[in-house]
Amino acid sequence: MKQVPYLDRYTDISSPSPPPSGSSASMAKTISFVDVCLFAAGLYVVKRLVGSRRSNPLPPGPTGWPVIGNLFQISSEKNWEDFAALGRKYGDISTISILGTRYVVLNSYEAISAVLEKQSSKCSNRPHLTMASDLHFNRLFGTRSSTAAFNSIGEEETRRFVCKLLRTPEDLVDHIRSTAGAIIFEVTYGYTVQEEKDPFVELVEKVMAIGSLIATPGAFLVDFIPSLRYLPEWFPGASFLRDAKKYNQLLMDSVLKPHQYVVDQMTAGSAIPSFSSTLLEGGVSPEEEDVIMWTSLNVSLGASDTVISAIHSFFLAMILFPEVQAKAQAELDAVVGSERLPSFNDRDSLPYINAICKEVLRWHTVAPLAMPHVATEDIYYNGFLIPQGSCIIGNSWAVLHDESTYPDPEVFCPERFLAETPQLDPQNVCFGFGRRICPGFHLAEASLFISVAVSLATLVISKEVVDGVPVTPSLDVTSGTVS
Repeated sequence: MKQVPYLDRYTDISSPSPPPSGSSASMAKTISFVDVCLFAAGLYVVKRLVGSRRSNPLPPGPTGWPVIGNLFQISSEKNWEDFAALGRKYGDISTISILGTRYVVLNSYEAISAVLEKQSSKCSNRPHLTMASDLHFNRLFGTRSSTAAFNSIGEEETRRFVCKLLRTPEDLVDHIRSTAGAIIFEVTYGYTVQEEKDPFVELVEKVMAIGSLIATPGAFLVDFIPSLRYLPEWFPGASFLRDAKKYNQLLMDSVLKPHQYVVDQMTAGSAIPSFSSTLLEGGVSPEEEDVIMWTSLNVSLGASDTVISAIHSFFLAMILFPEVQAKAQAELDAVVGSERLPSFNDRDSLPYINAICKEVLRWHTVAPLAMPHVATEDIYYNGFLIPQGSCIIGNSWAVLHDESTYPDPEVFCPERFLAETPQLDPQNVCFGFGRRICPGFHLAEASLFISVAVSLATLVISKEVVDGVPVTPSLDVTSGTVS
């Protein structure tokens, strides 16, 4: 059997042949002793390195069953409440395993900030393109002042929203959806939506619904057993493969069709200035065009989902907490008066309206769970090891309903953010974390403000009356995700 040269040297030294004499023998003994010491030292270092990794324990969590782990201990509906329960029992970082996939759950703002923000390079797994992200995107949407270029669109569409609502208040949800779509599509693509059943709006709504479904941990068995993806589509129980094809086609349509609309309008010379057209001006590389397409979709999806849910929650809060509505309308009367509608120019003079917007985002969390991140290398937090390959979940709902941060979290209380020491700004939590933060959050924030201000300036929001009896609506949080 052929031996490795390094081992051959020691075989020769220990052979029964006569030992060399004089200085040569001494040198041979010296070299062998030094090499052995170095080898032993190397083993010691490796052992210490390996041992140091193992000395950091995994985050605590419930004991699971063999193979399936904690599969049946976490529900697929309202799993943020199950994750919050883990936080109360094990602390702000805990872990579960489901069919071999490790999930690390972060239930406090401190843990989320330390892992998903301060160590975002280890758990974002996407390239950072300076030209597309820093120079283009941030110039248009990176700050409140840059988003102000699109304020007139939000003001106009919100006025139309109020007029439609006064005519048919029973269609509140449809009016919210159509208005949010109108604002987002005109800002993002320079596209004017149709009054009813707009194809682009319907497409985005389908993609948002699918996105919430597929991003929910435990929704699909193939997430835990990836090898199932190789089953034939006709195989019993493999309907997820057919669904995946359908979902993928919808996603590609939602990316390509609005983008092609912008390109066609620019070619014809009739494009309305928009986020997408501005980035495409002057020509771009294929790589940049691809980034622009997907970023535009992310803006429209993120802002639409947030705005629709948040405005709906605002109306619910005004019904359940009429004293808040009265205070807000008093502020509007004092600052704006009754001769005109509020505008973005009034924003800094309406602290109570701004506080209502913050409380809407906190009280009825738009996306209870942040989009899962994957650890691309080992991450350490508070003495615990988050191994490479772990799925990291930031529980936004747990943070925004933590009684130690927000006393009486179920009460809608804008005063939280007007105190001498205001409570944690929910905008730091509800739009995602690190490099996966929602790209349209400034646009969503602006749309929420103008909707709240104009609605309170023109409407009295009260309970529906059925057969002479006021009906109290129910409060229920449904699933959703942010980046």
